[in-house]
Amino acid sequence: MRSFFADYDDLFDVGVRSADTQDNARSYVHSLFLKGERKSMEPLARRVPDSGPDRFQNFITYSPWDWEAVQERTIALMAPLFADPWGLIALDDTAFPKQGSESVGVASQWCGTRGKTANCQVGVNAQYIQPGVLFSPDLSSFPLGMRLYLPKERAEDPAHREKCGVPPEIEFQEKWRIALGLIERVRRLQVPHLAIVADADYGRSGEFRRQLRTWDEKYVLGVQPENCQVLPLGEGWRGQQGQMLTPRSCAEIARKVPPSQWQRVYWSTGADGPMYVEANHTRAVVCEDGEPTDEEVWVVFERRDNETKAYLAWGVDDLTVQGHVRLIRGRWPIEQSYEQMKEELGLDHFEGRSWLGWHHHVTMVMMAYAFLRKERAQRAISGKGTTKGRQLPTIPQVRIWLQVAVAIRILRMADEAPTPEERRRLLAYLFQMLDLPIRAEEGGYRGLSLEELPKWLGLTS
Repeated sequence: MRSFFADYDDLFDVGVRSADTQDNARSYVHSLFLKGERKSMEPLARRVPDSGPDRFQNFITYSPWDWEAVQERTIALMAPLFADPWGLIALDDTAFPKQGSESVGVASQWCGTRGKTANCQVGVNAQYIQPGVLFSPDLSSFPLGMRLYLPKERAEDPAHREKCGVPPEIEFQEKWRIALGLIERVRRLQVPHLAIVADADYGRSGEFRRQLRTWDEKYVLGVQPENCQVLPLGEGWRGQQGQMLTPRSCAEIARKVPPSQWQRVYWSTGADGPMYVEANHTRAVVCEDGEPTDEEVWVVFERRDNETKAYLAWGVDDLTVQGHVRLIRGRWPIEQSYEQMKEELGLDHFEGRSWLGWHHHVTMVMMAYAFLRKERAQRAISGKGTTKGRQLPTIPQVRIWLQVAVAIRILRMADEAPTPEERRRLLAYLFQMLDLPIRAEEGGYRGLSLEELPKWLGLTS
């Protein structure tokens, strides 16, 4: 951990007390790995010896370190380990439900976490998906950046901006424009990749797709089947000579696909076995306002559970329908990463209200998540004796391993301590970090035996 985070030290070398800022950065990330349900600033500070809520508050809310530079450094460190010309850049947004209305960017908006419109913040995120793995639990990814979406009513509210410290240069941007900024960063850092993948929240924007084509960025993007109009070019759609072709919605085209032309496509193997989807693709030109554009694509259809979804695949013309489906399905680890960063590292536990504090917190969580991903990749285990063939540990398992490694190290140091006072100090350090149910008594401690320690840490074997 010390070696990994040393690569960030220069980015926290800011202000008149730069050494404290560097110490606080390491302590904050360290605390994210430890046990405990809440990972807001006060509970985090309590678990790290020699720290405190005021130090974490200053580090997250007020310290002038550049969160965008830290996100870029994470990309620069992770890309040599995971990036590949066949990799994917996945885009999505995730919601942070809130009770009040004072936090930066909070508004009544679509909350994917709750599946309905609710009071929440929304962060736009980019994730790198490593290619070439057909056993889905072994897919690897790392974060490429996250930025808060500021709804229009909040962006145009001077009182809200001042109260939350929104920088003057930050204006309202649609989510797809924020996503373009994240992609531009990836391009500037020259991270190799094959294509951009995203759902219909991004793919439905013609401006978004046009900019990707200008950059020559291949993409497979979801669209709304009823609203996306295209001119099919395949056999049976061309019409007679001199006949005007009428644009059709993707939904209408999907309904007219003969049953015999739907293919059962294998795209990956999950923990419960092979995974399939019914799919079809059709060559077409996308239309805007009833007129054809220069956007010639494969329109890819997926049919599952009586629902048909449509995607536009541009620049990947040589792929079969199975290849297109694998690109579409390749974006699912971004959903998994949200869940892991929230459950394991407290991504959505930040209780501050400021623009700077929100971005500082999510950036530290992304740094911690990158470290877990790196450790996971280095701790591959053989398929022999593993559950259902899994070869890589899960992110929760890696975090538990870190806790156990720390506990064992401190217990050994305590065992070799030269004085009883030093031994008590080391054990108190351990109890505080791991939030162990132990109380000090005269002559020793009571509350948890060494035999119970593995279970308390989360180990099942």
